[in-house]
Amino acid sequence: MRSARLLAVAVLALALALPSAQNVHAGQWIIYDDNVWTPPTDHGVGENAGTYVVERFSPPSSPARLVAVEVWLMYQEPGQSPPLELYVWDSSFSELAGPITVTFPGPFSDFFTIPLGTSVVVSGDFYVGLQWTQSVVPNSAVGVDTDGPPYHRSYLMIIPPNLIPINPADNNLMIRAEIDPIAAPVGGVVIPANNFAIVAPWLVIIGLVGCVGTIVVVAKKRRP
Repeated sequence: MRSARLLAVAVLALALALPSAQNVHAGQWIIYDDNVWTPPTDHGVGENAGTYVVERFSPPSSPARLVAVEVWLMYQEPGQSPPLELYVWDSSFSELAGPITVTFPGPFSDFFTIPLGTSVVVSGDFYVGLQWTQSVVPNSAVGVDTDGPPYHRSYLMIIPPNLIPINPADNNLMIRAEIDPIAAPVGGVVIPANNFAIVAPWLVIIGLVGCVGTIVVVAKKRRP
């Protein structure tokens, strides 16, 4: 009797948890660096005011939501960094998002994540750009992976959309993108499933099993 009740409670808890689990996205990170920062050969990539650093991304599936950008940043002064402006463009350089103001605490040398929510949708290749709004101290810059394989996706840009490949010796900017693929339906109409309605019949069955078990136990106790 007791185990039947516990089982019913466990299934009910699972049913209630399913709707909230639907809201958790399964993100995929697109990464073109080896996770290890190395000093750039032309020191200060993107440290000059007005200069953009830009990374081109090719999502494994599209359309997809761009839910976050991660960038390795270094700022050597105490206090808050000068603002950076984040932009997202599609393959034809139409603006999808931005400017989004980004600041981070100094001194700082690490990856910094910039959440974008779920409103930025990309189809095919897209670009992520960061622009300093004012010049910063020497060697405060966007991180560069100099010893990884070159992917030829990293650029400097002064006047959009004129991209300038970064110094070949620097290989890759350490800018990453997290996407959440949007499933394309194969015919028919996709509607959200009511998870509680799906498991409700099983809850009824388990409840009946529990009731039957209780009756059997009571009947046994009443036997002379």
